Amino acid sequence: MIGRIYHVGLTVSDLDRSVAFYRDILGLAFQGEIFMEGKETDKMFRKSNCKARVAYLNGSKAIETPPVELIQFVDSEIHPHLLEVEQTAESRMRQTMQELLMKNPAPNKEQHQMEWVQHMNSLKAQAEELVMNELIYS
Repeated sequence: MIGRIYHVGLTVSDLDRSVAFYRDILGLAFQGEIFMEGKETDKMFRKSNCKARVAYLNGSKAIETPPVELIQFVDSEIHPHLLEVEQTAESRMRQTMQELLMKNPAPNKEQHQMEWVQHMNSLKAQAEELVMNELIYS
C-alpha cells in the first residue's frame, strides 16, 4: 500500500498549456521553469541529445498536493498514445469539474473562503478519481 506520494513527474506535449491547466484549473502554484540539456540530462532521461523544458508546481493555500514536475521534451517525439491519454485526461478533468460544480455549487468564495477551498478540494479529488478510473486504471 502506498503511504504517501512525495513527487509527481509527468511528460507533457505542451508545457505552457499544461502549466496553465495545473495552475488555473487545479489551483497549483507555479514555482518556475528550467531548460535541461547535456550529458547529465541524456543520462537522466536515457536519451541522446535530450533537451527538455521542465516546470515545477506545488500546492497552494487552496490545495495540498505533492510537488508536480511537468516535462516537455524539445525536438523529441512523445509516444502518440501517451499524448492522446494526456489530452483526453485534461479535457475530462475540465468537463468533470464543471459537471460536479453544476450538481454541487460552491459556496461564495468571498464570504466563505475556507468552505469554498474545502468544497473545491473535495470536487477535485472526486474528479481525479473518476477520470483516473475511466482513463488510466481501466
